Amino acid sequence: MAIICKKNNYYNKDKVDIGKRLNDIRCHYVNVKLSQKQFCDLIGIKQHNFSRYERGLIDVPIYVLVKLYTIGYNLNWIITGKGNKTIGG
Repeated sequence: MAIICKKNNYYNKDKVDIGKRLNDIRCHYVNVKLSQKQFCDLIGIKQHNFSRYERGLIDVPIYVLVKLYTIGYNLNWIITGKGNKTIGG
């Protein structure tokens, strides 16, 4: 895991990469770009936490990953960037 310093805040590059993939999911969900609030309302999580996941500031909890899996996203792709973005895709 690579650690990066940006503006005196240390964060894990893997979290940032996962955050980018979460942003990709939100911005391309069913070919519609949703706001964070719209997407979070859809999957039932708090927007302020999702914002922190997208920015790589905090770990994505298992229950959020399960929610993403239930709407068709490949957890291996979310976590590692490998494989198909969607299940069976």
